[in-house]
Amino acid sequence: MYASSRLNPPLLVLAVLAGCSQTPVQPAAIVTWLDCVECTAAQLDAVKALGDRAVPEFRGLLLRGPSDTRLEIERQRLRAAYQALKDYERRHPQNAVQGTEQQYIDRYLGQFVLRYRLRAAKALGAIATPSARVALQDAQKLTNLPERLRTEIAIELAAPRSP
Repeated sequence: MYASSRLNPPLLVLAVLAGCSQTPVQPAAIVTWLDCVECTAAQLDAVKALGDRAVPEFRGLLLRGPSDTRLEIERQRLRAAYQALKDYERRHPQNAVQGTEQQYIDRYLGQFVLRYRLRAAKALGAIATPSARVALQDAQKLTNLPERLRTEIAIELAAPRSP
């Protein structure tokens, strides 16, 4: 499968609207860390270097997950990916797509949210300032955390960090 060079108008509109919101722009290091495919130590170090300036953003992500705007952008991306798979299926019937579009979106959107929350926990652990630790401790008190996230928070709180 190949990446299309054509613009997706609904996704473009959402991106523009997201850019026009009143929320401050995330530092590039945060965006890179959240969206990395094969994350590196250098990417985590760049987030760590932001120190307490990054804590409010990661705290929000850890406690609540991505913003509604970011979730809608990801839904649109997943919708387009599913349609691309269905287009491929029409040309190659032996490669049937399993499940409905909504099942596909639900599965991968849940993974997206968990990935952002896990990366927020890891970033807060790396930052390791008192406010970062408080954010991790506050998240640890939540009763509805996925077990994988609860484990990551415990690991980050237990890990000795060098300044």
